[in-house]
Amino acid sequence: MQATVSPSQTPLEVGVLALIPLVLNIATLLVNIYMLYLLQRQLKSQTHAYILGRTYEISRLLLEHPEASERIFGVHQPEVLVIHAVLTHFEKIYYQHRRYGLLVGEEWEAWLRSMEAFLRTPRVRILWEEAKHQYPEDFKRFIDQEILKAV
Repeated sequence: MQATVSPSQTPLEVGVLALIPLVLNIATLLVNIYMLYLLQRQLKSQTHAYILGRTYEISRLLLEHPEASERIFGVHQPEVLVIHAVLTHFEKIYYQHRRYGLLVGEEWEAWLRSMEAFLRTPRVRILWEEAKHQYPEDFKRFIDQEILKAV
């Protein structure tokens, strides 16, 4: 973009006109940086969802094939597998909210109530205490300090 200079313009006007292309280029650069940030966040979110989807698939296979579950763990306990799958699902929900800024407002509040109701169950709380070492520190703190204190 080239500014047209007329003889009647003051040096200040000429300088301002010369700055317009620079300002537009900087604005375009900032918009592109923000778009890259959003794409990176979306990619991380999708990758996290894909990994957890595979975890659900493994749990489903173990539920459908008790003999494999028995060989691997020495015992087949379908309720344990289901509880782990639900906790892992809650972990996914937590990260979609906290890390990626998704699930906000009423939608997040509804998930909090679901987590509290699930963790209110004595068997689930026992299993959580036995298995929480398998989860990331921030998710453990969230469950222990925010969800369980509300239960």
